[in-house]
Amino acid sequence: MTYAGFLLGAMAADYYPRLTEVIANKSAAVSLMNDQAQLCFAIGGPVLLMLIGWAPWVIRFLYSEEFTPAVGILQWQPVGSTFKLASWPLGFSLATAAKGKTFLFAQINFNVIFLAMTLLGIPSEGLYHGPAFTVAYSINFTLLMIIVSRSVGYRMAPLTRNLLGLHAALSVALLSLAMISAPAGLTAAPVLAVGTAVFGLRAVLAKTGPDGKVAGRLTTLFDRAGWPIRTAP
Repeated sequence: MTYAGFLLGAMAADYYPRLTEVIANKSAAVSLMNDQAQLCFAIGGPVLLMLIGWAPWVIRFLYSEEFTPAVGILQWQPVGSTFKLASWPLGFSLATAAKGKTFLFAQINFNVIFLAMTLLGIPSEGLYHGPAFTVAYSINFTLLMIIVSRSVGYRMAPLTRNLLGLHAALSVALLSLAMISAPAGLTAAPVLAVGTAVFGLRAVLAKTGPDGKVAGRLTTLFDRAGWPIRTAP
């Protein structure tokens, strides 16, 4: 999706060089991959939730009523993009570890699954792009986890696992709610987005510390709110 691609593309300029420097050190590489995944969820996760709930109004505002059938696609894709956020740091490890063929295989695997599911769904479900995208990325994420755990020794940190589980569960729940009642989805989306943004921001600050003007002010705000941040040692 364009918004997810833009976010990940901007983050790649910083992530790729740093991962290249530490890829030979498996412990440092795994730590950096988990940090990057957590940052992806902290920044991108709330946006995906907003799009699920606000998709009908986004389509009408940007296009017209004639594009209403595309609402379902726009609501399903953020669910799949949740797994895209988790997969992205893993894929880069294959490129930096000079495993180009394995990286290419993983990319082809996603496209084959996505195309196959889309073609299978067209006769019975019509425009099946959204669910196909979600299933393809969930399978691709599972495959990457297996490959990267064997090649780099990657293990998902508890916080990364919790953020993935949280956003995946909230995405599915919000999608179900929005399909039942669009106004309910519109109302719930910003509440969930703000909640996950605060939780994700706090998690990132706990790892990075209060260094810097903005980080220091945010840390102070959490302290005043009675939710102090204990930075990692």
